[in-house]
Amino acid sequence: MAKRKLTGRTLKAGTGRKSGGARGGKRSMEDDRIDFDLYSDENRAGFEADDKTALFRVLTLCALFRRPLPEWASAAFILIYRAALAGEIRS
Repeated sequence: MAKRKLTGRTLKAGTGRKSGGARGGKRSMEDDRIDFDLYSDENRAGFEADDKTALFRVLTLCALFRRPLPEWASAAFILIYRAALAGEIRS
């Protein structure tokens, strides 16, 4: 299974679980939710600090791990999409 490196942590694509790691034990669904929330929060902070790739990372993360899009990312995407439709975004 492909592995993806995100903010210093390695996750197995399609599972939302860390591979190996220092703890080495079984991970619970709650751990996965907390990890996903942490990645989302880190990327939200980056996006709010004008990191234009942060939104794309969250979109990709949600697609890879079959997670719903966080509300902040959904709102940001819709604003950017509407601006693009209105011709307000330069290429």
